[in-house]
Amino acid sequence: QFVFLAHLIRQQGWLRLGDDKRLRLMAREVGHWFQLSGLRQLDSLRNTWLASSIWNDLENVPGLILEMRHVWKNDPVRDRAAVVGLVNSWAADTGLTVSNYDEIASAVCRYAFQHHPDFLRADGRFDTWHRRDADTGVFLSGFKHWDRIEGGLIRHIVTGPMAWLNPTINRIETKISDPIAGTHARSLVAHASGLITIPAALRFERFQLARIAELVSGVPGDAYKYQLSVKSIANAREQGIGVTRAIDFLERTTGSAVAPTLHAALVRWDERGTEARLDSVVLLRARDASTLDQILKHDSVKSLVVERIAPLAVAMRHNDLAHIRAALLDAGLLCD
Repeated sequence: QFVFLAHLIRQQGWLRLGDDKRLRLMAREVGHWFQLSGLRQLDSLRNTWLASSIWNDLENVPGLILEMRHVWKNDPVRDRAAVVGLVNSWAADTGLTVSNYDEIASAVCRYAFQHHPDFLRADGRFDTWHRRDADTGVFLSGFKHWDRIEGGLIRHIVTGPMAWLNPTINRIETKISDPIAGTHARSLVAHASGLITIPAALRFERFQLARIAELVSGVPGDAYKYQLSVKSIANAREQGIGVTRAIDFLERTTGSAVAPTLHAALVRWDERGTEARLDSVVLLRARDASTLDQILKHDSVKSLVVERIAPLAVAMRHNDLAHIRAALLDAGLLCD
């Protein structure tokens, strides 16, 4: 599913290569999509999938390996259109109302086998494509493997992209509700500590917030938490989002002024940069200065020191605790 969604993102034109050679989102294009209703968002993704000649659904059917592609090929756009057409024809002929995509897939497989078994290979030749069973390595040639190939494609498309994008399929009751319209979600809340909570339903605002704050936690359908930090504000600045703009966004979205202490801290950082740092360290204390000097003569100990913070103490990285004990032992010292 992730690979499929990554493909849709590329096809939507939402990515660019930054000066640092890292992929970045096109803010304007993504922002426009987020402002659409839930149904229109899915329509956009579904239409991109239906028109994509790059994404080959047959290559993603579980348990199949496609080989010797230089002697045969399939048409991804035609194939998925054929499957969608089969779903619509099945629904129209049976008049059934179904909401379970596994049931739909099974029913459409039976329908296609009875009425349109050659929907994928219109020439009726079932022995020319080279497909291998991923587990056994056996070639799947002939009509007897229809359920693995044609049936597998139907099940993959119906329970995969069609279910993920949740389109309304003809007479099948698979309509989705717009997750924004009709909700009574509370607004974004910015705490004085820089912790920000935001309802999951506010998708566009979450996209904007993610550009200036770091995600702490999130539960789909509930609330997400973000934290303003030096790192997040610095990243925002690199994207052309200054502190003033970030504050304006928070005040506009919350409907109230940013807490005075948080406002002052953001403005001060903007003017002076980072003036303080919090570190989690191990403090090595010696009985006297000469003992500490003797300890630090050993390269194995000295290489682990972050900073000498007092005549009798040095700070060392907490993650190096096991190495510190070993280095001290190598220097001939046991420590508490």
